[in-house]
Amino acid sequence: MADRLARFLPDATRKSMERYGFAYAGMLMQWPAIAGADLARVSLPERIIWPRGADHDGSERRGRRSGGTLVIRVNGPMAVEIQHMTPDIIDRINSFYGYLAVASVKIVQGPLPRPPSKPKRRLPTLDAKAARGLQRRLEAVTSDELRNALARLGRGVLARRR
Repeated sequence: MADRLARFLPDATRKSMERYGFAYAGMLMQWPAIAGADLARVSLPERIIWPRGADHDGSERRGRRSGGTLVIRVNGPMAVEIQHMTPDIIDRINSFYGYLAVASVKIVQGPLPRPPSKPKRRLPTLDAKAARGLQRRLEAVTSDELRNALARLGRGVLARRR
């Protein structure tokens, strides 16, 4: 099912991406690789604003525009630091696209969307005999914190053996 959905996703999102200046969703999906992990944690590309009349650069590649202004949303206090990094950011983006797509960067200060929280993993369950055996082995451990950590580890190891 997910495999079939993945085939339709680029076509379904193309119009929306083009509306915000992203001819390809690649920049959004690859932002950590383009910008670097540290910069990606405090910024997010919002759109590319193309100059008027800059429809295409005459190449045969669809969607290949040049001279755009990348709008980046940045967590407040990092804006000044990122402003100093704009030449490097422009180089990285143009390297990603393979041509001079972006000529400038506009920084907008504001909160970034929160990353989705990872679902908590459920601890594996053990049968009563295995649970009692694990508890017996941990009786000699005096530190509660260490005992709890070893119990989680033990449940994981013993559950995989089953």
